[in-house]
Amino acid sequence: MSKIILLIILISTSVYAQYTANSPTPTQPIQAQEKQFDLKIQLQNQKIESLKSKVGDAINYQALRKDVLDSQEKSINWWLSVIAIFLTLFAIVTPIYMRFFEDKTNKHVNQIKEMKQKVEKIKKEAEKDSYKIKEITNINAQQNAENPKNTQIEKAKQHGTKLDKLIASALELQNKKSIKEAIDKWREILEHAYRTNNQNLQASCCFNLGFLYSDNEKYHVAIEFYQKAIEIKPDKYEAYNNMGIAYADLKQYQQAIEAYQKAVEIKSDYYMAYCNMGGAYDAMENFAKAIDSFNNAIKVNPNIGKEIGNWKFLTHRIKTLDDPTIKQQYQRIFNHLKDGKNKK
Repeated sequence: MSKIILLIILISTSVYAQYTANSPTPTQPIQAQEKQFDLKIQLQNQKIESLKSKVGDAINYQALRKDVLDSQEKSINWWLSVIAIFLTLFAIVTPIYMRFFEDKTNKHVNQIKEMKQKVEKIKKEAEKDSYKIKEITNINAQQNAENPKNTQIEKAKQHGTKLDKLIASALELQNKKSIKEAIDKWREILEHAYRTNNQNLQASCCFNLGFLYSDNEKYHVAIEFYQKAIEIKPDKYEAYNNMGIAYADLKQYQQAIEAYQKAVEIKSDYYMAYCNMGGAYDAMENFAKAIDSFNNAIKVNPNIGKEIGNWKFLTHRIKTLDDPTIKQQYQRIFNHLKDGKNKK
């Protein structure tokens, strides 16, 4: 028991000693508090410094932002001034330019109108000239020995337009058998006809060039020009007739007959084509159809013998014929053509 009591006393003493050793002296609590206070002051000072730094950064940021905004405002104001000046100049210059452009446009429009009027005038003159050509120069191989319209050619040379004079010059050369020079003239006129898109004049030029090349014995070239004339004016029966003559000169009588038939299909009273068709059938010794063709020519124009004088080939044919009926019909045709009236 005494041992237990002693042990409790020892333990109590030890705990007390330990407590007194750890417990501060009256001066220790004051020093600890001062340290804690200093520590708090330091922390507060650090926070204050940190806040100052942040505030300074914020102030600097705001100042920088203000500078940037001021710079942008100046830039915007400058561009607004430039735009305002541009718009002002545009507002001033645009009406002037539009006025100038309108004047230029009106000028071009007027020029186009004038050119159109000139083209129409040239076209009308060309059509008139083409009519003159048709009137004066629809000459086939049998009619070219003389030109009964020489007075019109002289009149055109003296009082006509530049084109009239050019055409008259071409006709005059053609009548004088100056073939090369006449071809050059007609080609020059043809170029003018293409420039002015005058189809009547184009067809007449091709027709006359065909005649000249045929007269120069260049029959293939002549046929090409007659075909061009027909392409331009499909109803140009004279071109079919003269193309038939060129084929006949090449001894291509079937093609010649087809061309003559086209001519009389277009113009049923074209006696010249009937005569030429009769000559082609005669060359092929198809005497029955030759007689029909000659009779058709006489039927259309009873005075054909006075207009076409070269019928001597019939006398040669009459001498070679053996069939008396055909020979008699040939003789009757020849007599009619020779005397200009029908002898039965």
